[in-house]
Amino acid sequence: MIGVEIDKQAIINIIRRIDPKFAEQAMQATIKSMATYGYSLAKKNLKPEDSARSADYAPKSMRYDVAPLQAKVYSVMAEHRARSIEEGRAPGDVLPIKAVYRWYNGTLYVRNTTIEGMGDDERRTLYKIRSNIKRMGVKGKRFIGKTWDKLIADMPDRLDRVAKQIEKRWRG
Repeated sequence: MIGVEIDKQAIINIIRRIDPKFAEQAMQATIKSMATYGYSLAKKNLKPEDSARSADYAPKSMRYDVAPLQAKVYSVMAEHRARSIEEGRAPGDVLPIKAVYRWYNGTLYVRNTTIEGMGDDERRTLYKIRSNIKRMGVKGKRFIGKTWDKLIADMPDRLDRVAKQIEKRWRG
C-alpha cells in the first residue's frame, strides 16, 4: 500500500499527558478531520494538469479510513502504478503502449486490444508520447509526499485547537 498513516502510539502519548476523559473525543474528531483533509489534499495533488484528462482515475482511487485513535489515507491503485505517479519515471523506461493509451484517454481500461485497432493519428501521438517519456522521463507528482508534508505542517495548529477545546470544556 502507498499512503499516509497516523502513528497510533504518538496519539496515545499525547492523550496520556492530558485528562483522557476530555481529550479522547477531541483527538478523535481531530484525527477524522486530518484524514478527510489528507484525502482531499491527495486527490488535489493527483488532479491532472490537463483539464481534458479530468476523467483520470488516479484521483478517484484515493480512500481514507478512520478507527479509534488512528487514520490512514491511501490509494487503491496497484502499488507499482501509484509509485510511478508518486516518484516519476527515469529516462530510459519504456512503457507499454496500452499504459500510454490509458493515460492519454484518462481511462482505466483499454477497449482496443491491439495497436492496429487505433487510428493513424492516435497511434502516432501515443508513440510520440512514449518516445518522449523514454528520452526525458517523467517528474513524479509526489501526491503522498506533498500530502504528508502539508499534514505535518498543519498539525501544530490543529493540536492547538484541540488543546483549546479541552481547556474550554475543562473549565466548564
